[in-house]
Amino acid sequence: MKLTNLFVKPSVSPEKQQLLEKDMFFRNLQRCKLFAKIVILFEFILICMNQTTSFVTYHRMFVFDIYFRLYVLLLLMSIIMLVYIIRFEKKKDMTEKQYQWFRFGVICFVCFFLVWGSVVTLVDQKGYGHVMAFAVNIMCVSILYLASNRTILKLYILPIAVLFIG
Repeated sequence: MKLTNLFVKPSVSPEKQQLLEKDMFFRNLQRCKLFAKIVILFEFILICMNQTTSFVTYHRMFVFDIYFRLYVLLLLMSIIMLVYIIRFEKKKDMTEKQYQWFRFGVICFVCFFLVWGSVVTLVDQKGYGHVMAFAVNIMCVSILYLASNRTILKLYILPIAVLFIG
């Protein structure tokens, strides 16, 4: 096999490529819907744990520390994403422009989730120096989100920049 043949993309008709992209989008939509439900559950648990720990430590009912704010932010974004997906699923006929906007919204949610993990990791660096929130978010997106390598790399640029600059 010639070395030049390794980097040649197979030719695919634009119609089939568009069908593949739409199929990946609808699969990602279902995966994001499930993922948003799981995140909502875990964020409720983390908020309860945060407030319980704060009550035991500071003897106050509500402590609005940075973790509480970050948990609530991700909880709200997950609820918004779930409503966004349900709204999309109820649409019967949609234009190409609407489809592109919904696709952009899903990509923005995935990017937000990754940046959120970077911010939590930076906050964790003050206390105990772990990068687990970032690593878990990267693994979740790598496993759950179907996309081309180029799209995945584009998604990782902003969270890695936040982590690097922070």
